[in-house]
Amino acid sequence: MPERDPDPQPSNREAEEPSGDNPPADEVPTVLGEAWTVEGDAAAGTRSSQTPAQLPGGETWDSGGAIVQVGKYTLLGKLGQGGMGVVYEAEHEESGRRVALKLLSPEAPQAEETKQRFLNEASLAASLSHRRITFVYEAGEVDGDFFIAMELMPGRTLSDVVRESGPMPVARAVDAVLDVLEGLEAAHRAGVIHRDVKPSNCFVDGEERVKIGDFGLSKSLTATSDLTRTGAFMGTPQFCAPEQIRGGVVDGRTDLFAAAATLFYLIAGRTPFTGGPAAVIAQIVADDAPLLDTVAMGVPKALAKVVARGLAREPGRRFRDVAEFRRALTPFSSAGTSIADLGRRVAAFFIDVFMIGLLTGLGIAMVNMSLALRGAALDTAALRFAGGINTAVIVLYFILLEGCWGRTLGKQWLGLRVLGIAGEPPGLGRSMLRSAILPGLAWLPVEAFEMRFALDQLGSQVDVSQLDLWSQVVIPELLSFAKFALALLVCVSMRKDNGMRGLHELASGTRVVRVSGSDPAPEKPEAVRFLPVAASGRVGPFEVQGKLRSDAGLEVFAGWDPTLERRVWIFRGKACYEPSSARVAVIRQTRQRWLRRGIEAGEVWQAFEAAEGAPLKAAAATGTLRWPVAGRILLQVAEELEAALADGTLPERLEMSQVWVDSHGEVKLLDFPLQDDGGAPPRAASPEARSAECLRDSARLCSGDERAPAGALDLLSEMTDPNRDPLDPGRAAILLRRTLELPYRFGWDDRLGVLAISGSVEALLYGLPTFLLASLVQKGTSLSLGPAVALATAGGLVLAAATGLLSRGGLAFLITKTRVRGVAAGNPPASRWQCAWRSAVAWLPLCALQAVFGVWFIQIPALNLDGGQPSVSGEAVMMDWATVGFMSLALFSVLLCGLVLTIALPRRGAQDILAGTVLVRG
Repeated sequence: MPERDPDPQPSNREAEEPSGDNPPADEVPTVLGEAWTVEGDAAAGTRSSQTPAQLPGGETWDSGGAIVQVGKYTLLGKLGQGGMGVVYEAEHEESGRRVALKLLSPEAPQAEETKQRFLNEASLAASLSHRRITFVYEAGEVDGDFFIAMELMPGRTLSDVVRESGPMPVARAVDAVLDVLEGLEAAHRAGVIHRDVKPSNCFVDGEERVKIGDFGLSKSLTATSDLTRTGAFMGTPQFCAPEQIRGGVVDGRTDLFAAAATLFYLIAGRTPFTGGPAAVIAQIVADDAPLLDTVAMGVPKALAKVVARGLAREPGRRFRDVAEFRRALTPFSSAGTSIADLGRRVAAFFIDVFMIGLLTGLGIAMVNMSLALRGAALDTAALRFAGGINTAVIVLYFILLEGCWGRTLGKQWLGLRVLGIAGEPPGLGRSMLRSAILPGLAWLPVEAFEMRFALDQLGSQVDVSQLDLWSQVVIPELLSFAKFALALLVCVSMRKDNGMRGLHELASGTRVVRVSGSDPAPEKPEAVRFLPVAASGRVGPFEVQGKLRSDAGLEVFAGWDPTLERRVWIFRGKACYEPSSARVAVIRQTRQRWLRRGIEAGEVWQAFEAAEGAPLKAAAATGTLRWPVAGRILLQVAEELEAALADGTLPERLEMSQVWVDSHGEVKLLDFPLQDDGGAPPRAASPEARSAECLRDSARLCSGDERAPAGALDLLSEMTDPNRDPLDPGRAAILLRRTLELPYRFGWDDRLGVLAISGSVEALLYGLPTFLLASLVQKGTSLSLGPAVALATAGGLVLAAATGLLSRGGLAFLITKTRVRGVAAGNPPASRWQCAWRSAVAWLPLCALQAVFGVWFIQIPALNLDGGQPSVSGEAVMMDWATVGFMSLALFSVLLCGLVLTIALPRRGAQDILAGTVLVRG
């Protein structure tokens, strides 16, 4: 439950703030912490050119002074100073590791409460091990001096970036805050509230990614006591939430306010509230923050609304949690919201067209029915004008809904939005240009030609005795095909590198994206833990809680660090190796951090951070590794193996029991196996061969999800094939990154996109020849209804099967990048003959229905009166009507049931069950 922050009063740090309306964010002194930017060449050990700093014991050090030792750390230079601590760059004398060493400031009150607060910072930060949070190695007391050894960040802070280069571009700023939110989400999940998020506490690493540090003011939601100095205002005023200033309830939403204020600062170059500390505090409590787009140029209004919600005075009006805030910001990042694939967009388009066409058709039908009831003749021109009226209504529909709402009903249903390039709503102007091209210019010329053709060929009166196959069937069908072909032609410019934007979107400056939440969150692997055997005792400063491994040469204990209150692993014994300086320096999330060493009873011990979870093979055995998680696990394994080969830290012994994964899908490669791999053959001698074999075995464990996209299935097949040379980790990592960008989920909405294209293009491609063949057979032969329909149906199925054979499924599958796979282990690509058989089964009902209509079309004139006498007997007419009606109804029912089943079971419709196939994304 959230806890109340007691006794928040103006801080004595306020006196330290520089004057001015809006001091830089990083000039507001607060408790320093966790990680510090190195001034000078940290790798070479160059000391900063700071003024002499007071050290523990009253000594003074400067660039020409004596080296000062704190325990096993040699101080190299001062990095910063705050109300509670002084931070130095330091080097561990045994391992050579460079750290940021925070010492309790001599100016800080030397009360027990102050010391406990200092160590509480270390404890809360040490409970977090995440790629977006700086790491704490150890903390303790040496000769009365309290210290915290932390990860040394080699880059700058976000505050430095703004001060040196000015306000950030929107996408870059959002990217940075998304990194911060990722770290905050991990902290909140562990029950830690930061309470001092600001640009100067956000550190940029060598890859331009951001880590959050300085947990000096952090609060545990599970703590039973608070350590708050009387008279101390906890936080930095410019970035503090109102409830933090007032002493109200603080929870995760308090950090979201600070993150939103940080984003405001990065884009605008100023904080939301300006002035002296007292004025800022008064504004935060009483006033709403200004909209970001009113103080910074080029900011999308939609983003300004997101930031305003994050800065809401009342916590209940902010985002519920970090995940919701992150989803709202994602469309404005450099990656943007996930690109809407062509199949889903086509499905949404045809949903809208079908709805409007149905309504327009019903309206026109009611008008014609009214004319018929009054005895008026039906005007062919009026009927043909219906298409143009329908297109005009559709264009108006798209303009109004996309311009005012950003989405049509079809897009709303399928989770799509129309946005401007910067993420803003398109507005009526751009929506008008966009809709004027598609469906406007793509359809209206065809409609005009169709109306002109109808007037020239048929005149104004309908006479069914003069029905002509060419003018009544072929030309209208080809014109319908032309409309859909032109619509697809507008999409020829769609590529991944331009955001899948069609010609109408390039011209109007718009794009279509999938909104957050339209896809389900990837399933996490089932939580599996490796349980130690009961054990007790102590190793060095650590309490033993269990034994993970024990043999003649090496024991591995699960331990507890009472100072930092975190779990550790302790390796002890004759076989305990001495980590190299390169291994000690490893700070990757995919390896355990080395903490410290010691000697006890003549045996060396090494302490590492504890690994969560269990071996990958245990997680894979649960059957819950879906591809979005399994692919990311495999990518982490490949990246770690590549990095370990590069820096020479690949373990000498490399077994699958050393590849661990936790319940969040995060990987750690252990230096030692905790259990034997059941008689598995030893790894090859060379590091390259060992890493390749480890990657291949990992790929086998990650290959259980048959719903993975086709690219992933093919890559996994390549990685696990014993008859092929194994992929090296670097190449595998590149391919895995590409594959993980492929859409995973193939659902009813994706299937609807395939059906929309099939129904508009392929239905004509197979249906029109079948119709024509049936008409010619009925007209030129004496075959009865059944044989004529069967012969024409066979002709259509040959065409459908041939298309399936050549395109491995059908034209719609090529356009939407849907792949037909077999159901055998690993889901290999379906054979061409399987695809041909599947296509024939799928199109059988439609081809048969078109054949019936083709025969019926030839027989219709026989139903008219000729000189007052029927051209055929009444009994024969009734028989034909009944037979055709029954066959049509039966075939239409089969077709409808097939469509419903296909959408209900999108990956395996009836045709797939019969053909032994399954559909996956490309």
